[in-house]
Amino acid sequence: MPESVHTIHLASAFDQNYIMPFYVLLASLFHHNEDSRLIIHSIATGVSDSEKAGIEAFVSRNNASIFFYTVDEAYVRANVVLPENNHFTIATYYRLFLPAILPASVGKLLYIDTDAIVIGDLKKLYDTALGNAPFAAVPDSYPHTRTDLGLDKKEQYFNAGVLLIDVANWKQQHVTEQAIQFMNDYPDKIKYVDQDALNATQRGKWHALAKKYNITWFDVPLETRKKDILKEAVIVHYTTSNKPWNTLGGNKLRYLYHGYLKKLPHARHKRYIDFKWNSRIIKQFLYIRILEWYFEHPALVALTRKIRGSKSRAKE
Repeated sequence: MPESVHTIHLASAFDQNYIMPFYVLLASLFHHNEDSRLIIHSIATGVSDSEKAGIEAFVSRNNASIFFYTVDEAYVRANVVLPENNHFTIATYYRLFLPAILPASVGKLLYIDTDAIVIGDLKKLYDTALGNAPFAAVPDSYPHTRTDLGLDKKEQYFNAGVLLIDVANWKQQHVTEQAIQFMNDYPDKIKYVDQDALNATQRGKWHALAKKYNITWFDVPLETRKKDILKEAVIVHYTTSNKPWNTLGGNKLRYLYHGYLKKLPHARHKRYIDFKWNSRIIKQFLYIRILEWYFEHPALVALTRKIRGSKSRAKE
C-alpha cells in the first residue's frame, strides 16, 4: 500500500468460544475497508498456536496485520467481577488492559467486541477528535438510566462494545485502574461487567458517538424494517443472548453475520451451533421467522390493522 494510505489500529479480545465470530468480524472489516491499512491488536486466551497461525494467514491474505498479546489471566480473575447467570466471559474484561500492553507507537485504538460486524468504512469514525476525553463510545439504548451508578439521565450510559480510545489519555487518566477499583469496592453494582465500572468512573468524561457506530439488539425493533435500521449503520453489535449463531436468536440482522460466515474458508463452520431437531425448537424457529417476515411488509401490517379496526367497530 502507498505511504499515504489511511492506517487504522483496531483491537478485539476473545477466547476459544469466539474464534468463529472473530473470523466473521475480520471478514466484514476487510470487505468494507479495503483502502485502509488495518493493524489488529488482539488478546486471545485458550486459543491454540495453530488457530492463531490460521488467523494470521487469513489476515495476511487480506493485506492486513495482526498481533497477539497476553494478559495475566489469574490477575484478571482476581480483580474483576463476573456476574452469575449471564453470557459474559472473562475475556470481556481484556479490553481494559489493551492500552497498557500496546506498543508506544499506537496513539489511537478502535476496540470492537467480537460479537459485532463492520458494514461500513471506518475512516470517519477513527478520525473523530476526542479532545481530552480518554475514549469515545455510543450511548446505550438500554438501560436508559442507572441511578445506582449515579446516571439518572438518558444517554449518560454508554455501551462499551465499541470504544475509540486515545491511548495516552486513557493511561494518563488511569481509566483501567479506576474501573478495577470500582469493581472491587462495589461488586454488587456490576451487572454488565466492566461496562458498568467504566460508566460509573468516567461519568461525563467520555465523548459521545453517533448511534450508527454501535447498533445493538435494542436498536432493532421487530416492527421496523431492516432497510430502515441499516440506512446509515456502520457497526452492528449482536448484544444480549440473541446471537446470530443461536438457533432462536431474535436479532433479524443475523443474515448479515451469516453472509460473512459463508465467505470464510472454513469447511467446519455451522450457521447455528445449538440447533436440535425437535418440535419445540422448530416451532419457535418458524414463529420468529414468520413474525419477522410479516413486519417487513408494511402493506400487510396495514391491512391487518384495518381488519382489526373493522372488527372492533362491528362489535360496538
